[in-house]
Amino acid sequence: MPPKVQLILAEQEDSRCTEHHIVIVVGGHTTCYDALPLFKSILYHHRGPLVFHIITDAESRQVLPAMFDTWKLPSVRYALYDMDPYRSRVDWVPNKHYSAIYGLIRLTIPDMLPVDVKEVLFLDTDLIVLDDIAPMFIAFKGSNESVMLAMAENISPGYTWGRNKWPARGRGFNAGVSLLHLERMRRANWTEMWTREAKGLFRKRIVHKGNDQDIINALTVSHPEIAIQLPCAYNYQLGNTSTPLGCEKRERGVKLGNTSTPLGCEKRERVVKIAHFNSPEKMRLKSKYVVHFARFHDIYKAMDGYSFRQRERCEGDSEPSTSLTDLTEEDYECDDLATAIKTVYRTQLYFNGFTPSSESNDNTLVTHLSVDRLDRFLKLLDYWEGAVSAAIYCTDAELAQIDKKIQSGFDQNRTNVALHAVFKTGNYYPTNYLRNVALNASRTGFVYLADVDYIPSEELYENLRTVVGSSNMTNKVLFVPAFEMTTSCDENMIPRTREELLKEWNEGKIQLFGNNSAPDNQTIFDNWRDSDAPREIDRIPEFKSFVVVPTQSVPRYEERLIGSGWSVDLYYSTLRDAGFRFEMTPGAFTVRDPKYSHTMTDDEVSNLYIKCSRIFQEELKTDPKFEKDYNGMAV
Repeated sequence: MPPKVQLILAEQEDSRCTEHHIVIVVGGHTTCYDALPLFKSILYHHRGPLVFHIITDAESRQVLPAMFDTWKLPSVRYALYDMDPYRSRVDWVPNKHYSAIYGLIRLTIPDMLPVDVKEVLFLDTDLIVLDDIAPMFIAFKGSNESVMLAMAENISPGYTWGRNKWPARGRGFNAGVSLLHLERMRRANWTEMWTREAKGLFRKRIVHKGNDQDIINALTVSHPEIAIQLPCAYNYQLGNTSTPLGCEKRERGVKLGNTSTPLGCEKRERVVKIAHFNSPEKMRLKSKYVVHFARFHDIYKAMDGYSFRQRERCEGDSEPSTSLTDLTEEDYECDDLATAIKTVYRTQLYFNGFTPSSESNDNTLVTHLSVDRLDRFLKLLDYWEGAVSAAIYCTDAELAQIDKKIQSGFDQNRTNVALHAVFKTGNYYPTNYLRNVALNASRTGFVYLADVDYIPSEELYENLRTVVGSSNMTNKVLFVPAFEMTTSCDENMIPRTREELLKEWNEGKIQLFGNNSAPDNQTIFDNWRDSDAPREIDRIPEFKSFVVVPTQSVPRYEERLIGSGWSVDLYYSTLRDAGFRFEMTPGAFTVRDPKYSHTMTDDEVSNLYIKCSRIFQEELKTDPKFEKDYNGMAV
């Protein structure tokens, strides 16, 4: 067997700002969210600078830039690598492992990463780190120049079963946690080495699952000098056939130092440094060990990601301003709102893994909501069969619960609903940022911008799709009027067709939502009622309405407007000044759900909020781009 490495958790002299490199393969939308506990657990225990090298596919590249750019982590850099150009190097390998191409692509890491990256720690995404990773990077210290891999023993009998065994030393290595000496791998012509080994085994008809770990284990037999063994506490495997207790017995006497884990761990956790859920079932596997460590996974998943913005900073990192110079009483009063305006909100796109339609003549319903509106949103999906892009304002802990609820109560056949998390911080609801997140994540040619508390008319999706497909929509905005019931009623009594609505209108049971006394409202309503085709209007309706707009060319919302007190009419003014023409959509309407009557939020009724908003409104008037829009508008 190869020599075991003794890792001591003692901080190395002058190592606080030593940069360590980690490489991870992340494929698909959901894996980006599933990997969050791994990232958080690394950040929680490691204080020094980190560089994450992330190998991606097309879907994960839609998520990871927003995730890292909005996280604003001190002393953390990231780089993305497209796996597609490297697929042909590994896709010839017969593969029956559930990781598929995402496992095999790891064999190309020495070619994919820059040549100035000499050592890197590879981690699977189905891990949680329970201690500092820094000691692992001393594994190659004093080793022979031929050593290029450091891995822990495989603690399952997979390589010892059957007559036609796959080549491995003893129980073999588990490659889910691997320290790679890239400089030595390149010097030894790693690509040629593993390719020749794999082709030789397949010619002999020696078949296993065919993943990268199998090929690496075969190499450690034909080239025993390339690998050294890490303590299995650095890869405590929790798979179907793993024997974790055996790891503890075999590692007795190996000095691992003191844990830095303040999560209430008992004796076993003080030994385990990395827990590895290496089965297809992951945390759902019915095992006392899995159940035990899954609790720590849940802790990291619910941990407030904003807290990592307070990581220790090294030279070159920008420091947050703590100066109180020239702070006036007025500034102090408005500090909460000023902070909210400047906040970069952490954002996790497509956390549920579904992607909306990308048809050019299709419509996506774009909306946003807080956690208390989740049931209303799920109900809304019953009335809208088209694509949906929704931004949810929530904490990390709330998102974990939302994810569970969606998995249990969501129609799994509904694959055109994309959900995005904007993580909660501060005292204000960032309405326009949420709108932009959902809007920018839409892939159809058109979007229907609506609120979650409104019930669409019957076949509204098909109605709007027909209109945009048969009209010249260049610089055009379609308005969909919103109504409210004048009497209390059940949701089933809300009109769904134009005929039903007009009957309720004549009986005085329904009215336009908003300013019903405006003189132009009746004229606009009469035109909508009597028309069978879109009809142009020369002004913004003074009643509540929602719009259909072209996704790419429409202006985005002004994100400096924070809170619920800003009228959406301001956005419609922006559309008007951008040269868009307005039309009312025949037969299309929406009705406010009577169960969700509007209640004034704290920011809407607060005198301080009104005062501060007016101050910032005056500042925004100095911006020429918005001067016309703010003229005469009040909060």
